[in-house]
Amino acid sequence: MVDPKLKEQIAFMFRARDFESMWYLLSEQYTRLGFTDPLTDQQKIDEYKWIVQQLRKYMFSKQDAILSCNSIGEMIDAVDAMIGNSAEYGEERKKVVYNFMRDHWLLEVRNYLSNMFIDIMMEDEETEEENNEWAD
Repeated sequence: MVDPKLKEQIAFMFRARDFESMWYLLSEQYTRLGFTDPLTDQQKIDEYKWIVQQLRKYMFSKQDAILSCNSIGEMIDAVDAMIGNSAEYGEERKKVVYNFMRDHWLLEVRNYLSNMFIDIMMEDEETEEENNEWAD
């Protein structure tokens, strides 16, 4: 069973990201993906808002599935399955950027969980070594 304190830490990965804080990241992704055609300010705002809204929906829909797992290993497996089920990126610019951002977020969650798993394993090893020293 996953410690409730750890679940609180993991829930951090599902925090809602507001539109303003995503602006720079979205602009950067558009450039990295080679979308250099000029957009009006209103077109950018509309596309960026759509992407942020879709990311929020996706993150919210996956939160319960991940947090309901019984171990961090199960959580990692669940995220791996989500990564494996990633959809095609499509052709429409905003969908390509959304899918890229979604997959990037899934990889962030997986890395976070993997690091947490490693930390727990290291703590368990240290505790076991200390117990062995006291037993000797």
